[in-house]
Amino acid sequence: MKEKETGKGSGKVKREPLRVEKTEFTDWKEAQRASDQNRTSRGRAEEELRSHCFVTGWLVCTEGPEKGRDYRLRYGFNKIGRSYEMDVCIFEDEEISRDAHCSVVYESRSNRFLLAPGQGTLTWLGGELVEEPREILSGERFQIGGTTLEFVAFCRNGVTWESR
Repeated sequence: MKEKETGKGSGKVKREPLRVEKTEFTDWKEAQRASDQNRTSRGRAEEELRSHCFVTGWLVCTEGPEKGRDYRLRYGFNKIGRSYEMDVCIFEDEEISRDAHCSVVYESRSNRFLLAPGQGTLTWLGGELVEEPREILSGERFQIGGTTLEFVAFCRNGVTWESR
């Protein structure tokens, strides 16, 4: 148990339990606002340091609790999970691992995308279990938990941010 000290300066130290308030979200909009604020403060500084912070593609939820939502993908690893720390946060599907259920990776040298499974999680691409990173093409769908995501590439067939 963490404690805080009170009464400093008087020679006597009284220890009291430290109260930690945990934020619990009751609806999706509150959670999304918190996620956006967290991503804004933490993410802006990180993105400004990144040389490639442009959108490279999207994921669109076609089945599951967040059906109809879209998620931006950027250069490098795009970790997918329920945690607000993830690049793609799918908060409402409790079957998805909190941290890095899987990742969509944009590899800029070859201008292609890979779907990489997480450790101890199940990721399905086209009905087949993904056991190691596999290339994913625009229009393909993959399943994690109770969610189906369709991948849409912006960077493809010679289209890159370097070519603009």
